[in-house]
Formats: sequence, C-alpha cells, structure tokens
Amino acid sequence: MKNKRAQVTIFVIAGILIVALVLMFFLLRPEKEPDPDSKPQENPGSFLQSCLKDSIREAVDEIGIKGGSKNPSISILSNFRGPITSVAYLCYQNEDFLSCVNQEPLLYKHLQEEIYDYIEEDVDACFNLMVQSFDKQGYTVTVRAGDFSVNIIPKKVLVNISHEVTITKTGEVSREKDFEVILPSEFYEITKAVQEIINREATSVTCEFDIAGFQLLYHDFDIDKYSQAGTEIYYIEHKKTHEKFRFAVRGCIYP
Repeated sequence: MKNKRAQVTIFVIAGILIVALVLMFFLLRPEKEPDPDSKPQENPGSFLQSCLKDSIREAVDEIGIKGGSKNPSISILSNFRGPITSVAYLCYQNEDFLSCVNQEPLLYKHLQEEIYDYIEEDVDACFNLMVQSFDKQGYTVTVRAGDFSVNIIPKKVLVNISHEVTITKTGEVSREKDFEVILPSEFYEITKAVQEIINREATSVTCEFDIAGFQLLYHDFDIDKYSQAGTEIYYIEHKKTHEKFRFAVRGCIYP
C-alpha cells in the first residue's frame, strides 16, 4: 500500500515539474523580432483581385439587366423578370411592318466598353487603397499609371491593367506590372445567345421567333419573352451561374 502511495506521489511531482518547465519555456523565450525584409501581407496582384472583383460583378449584373448599357439611349421601362428599369432596344424599327434593325452589331465590344466605363473610377480607387494599405505596413509604394482593358472571353471577364507598382523597404526594391483581375462568368455565352436572337429577329421573314426551338440549342439558359406595347422583352438567365440579360426588340409592327 505504501509503495503505491509513493508511486502516486512521484507521478504527481513529475507532472508538476513538467508543467513548470513548459511554463518557463514560454515565459522566458525571447520574442520573435519582425523580419524587416518580409513581404506585404498581400502582393499588389492579389490586392487588386480582391478589391476589384465586386465592382466587376456589379457592372456585369447592372449592365445585363438593362440590356447592355448602364444608361441606354433607346429604351423602354419594364419590370419583366426583374426590377423596373430602362431596358435597351438591341433591335429596333420605328416603321410599321418592317423587321427590326440591329442596334449593336459589335455587341461584345459595346459591353466591354460599358464595363470599362463602369469600373474606371474603382480601378483608380483600388490603387489608392493599395498604397495606403502597404504604407501602414512600412512600405513605400509608387504607382506609374498605365491603362486597362476589359475582355469578355469564355468562362470569365478579364481586366488587364498596365500600371507599374514599385515597392520599397529597407533599401530593397521590387516592381510589378501588367496585372490581371479575373471574374469567373458565363457572360460570354450569354452575349453569344443574345446576338443570335437579335440576328434572327433582324432577318426574320415571318417576324416569328421560336423560343422553344432556340432553347434546344442553348439548353444552359432559361429564355423567356414578354410582349409589351408593341415591344418584345427578352430575358435570358444562365441556369448555373444565374447571370441575367434582359433586352428589348421592336419590329414587325402591324397597326
């Protein structure tokens, strides 16, 4: 019995010593000095990606629901399958009996320009925020402004920025330029479907468009149409990403 008690006492003492040693290790070890040559928490490319992606998404969503223009010049107010907004005519004819005329034959180029205008101020703002963020970390940052472009390509909206960023700290200098910001998107395929509808509407002899047959070709989309005051409002939604495009067509009017 005495041997068991002695063993228990030894284990308790050993446990106390181990705990004491661990505590001494953490309390007495020197604090790690920050590395003066460490890199910023975020490099310029990842900072811009994080800063701009929401702005690009907002541009795509707003432009899409308005028919491809933030402020369309020829439009109609509609709330079909979405909020009430001005919806651009992408195919329009003022005369009776005649098929509509394509208003945006270079639709991809037009949409890219609209996104460019939408995010232009945000690009500058993101570079200013980046300079402020890195400055707080002790870095000196200078930005040599270039230009940027927007490209709607399969599976993404791509923004290329030709600015050059120079980062300096403790005599060490690094430079980065030609940044890419990517928004995963099906906007390219949506635009392709919109173009096809416009082309069929503009060249139709019978002035009839078969949505059911068209959707067999574009089965990734929910396609709908609504007649409003002599105008057809088209609605296209990608089934996977839920990105939307809504536009107006006016042609073949029979008084």
